[in-house]
Amino acid sequence: AAAGAAAPPYVPPSPNQMDFNPVLQQLLMVEPPSSNGASITVNLNAWDVPKLIETPGEADPGAYFSYAGSMTSPPCLDSTMWFVRRSALVASNQQVQALADALYKLTDNAGSYRNIMPTNRRIVEVYKLRYQPMLASPVFRGLPWGKNPRTDSEMEANNLAEMARDKSKHTAYYIEDFARRLKKGDEAFARALYMPPPEAPLGPSEVDRQIEYRRSVSRVRDAIFGAARGAQRIVDQSFRGQAIYVYKEAEGLDKEARLLYGPPAPAPAPVPAPAPAPHGPAPAPHAGIAGAPGPAPA
Repeated sequence: AAAGAAAPPYVPPSPNQMDFNPVLQQLLMVEPPSSNGASITVNLNAWDVPKLIETPGEADPGAYFSYAGSMTSPPCLDSTMWFVRRSALVASNQQVQALADALYKLTDNAGSYRNIMPTNRRIVEVYKLRYQPMLASPVFRGLPWGKNPRTDSEMEANNLAEMARDKSKHTAYYIEDFARRLKKGDEAFARALYMPPPEAPLGPSEVDRQIEYRRSVSRVRDAIFGAARGAQRIVDQSFRGQAIYVYKEAEGLDKEARLLYGPPAPAPAPVPAPAPAPHGPAPAPHAGIAGAPGPAPA
């Protein structure tokens, strides 16, 4: 085909082909979406979903493998229960081709191929789908009884009906309470099995932090003052020891000097100065006074 030529219009698969599936055909009457976000409208009013699991010629068409898996699109959450047919679904070539063309266009020719993954301890179960008829009892529409019973039998029946209604209400309440107790028991059992991590201790209050801050400041101040007093005491002891050492050294040197040079000579006594000469004649000496000798007494 020439580049840029318009694609041919979609034609539903032909019902005359071999292995034609009429149930699947109802999904292919309109071209399947081939782009992300596209949608189509399909009339499924007459679609019989249970017939989709039927496969002509297969002995057991309702068997399915079931296992826990994940979604096929990001974020691929592990919250999906997969049911995979044990036998392939029968469809004609045109029906398969219509689905395959839409799938490859939607995935940019990547397809839906998936590698085989390990089971990883997952249990693979086999389910069997069976038809089960639903029992439906017809609605009885009798004559209205009226406000009051007309006979004793009607009164007795009415009393029995009310009693049955009350019993059914009590039974429903009992079952609800029993289910609630079972739920609480399961939760208590789960809590007993689960060991939560230890909670972090609560921090101190604002008052405790202020008290601890003041204590820390007091300890730091006492440590600084103690260090200063210790340094001062060490300096004083060092100076005192150095002074004693110098004093002893000086005393020793003084003793050595005395031994080498002897004691120092005594200083001379001071000489008295002569008295000054008197002016004029000297006075005569008196008797009895020490001086010149006189006559001795008789």
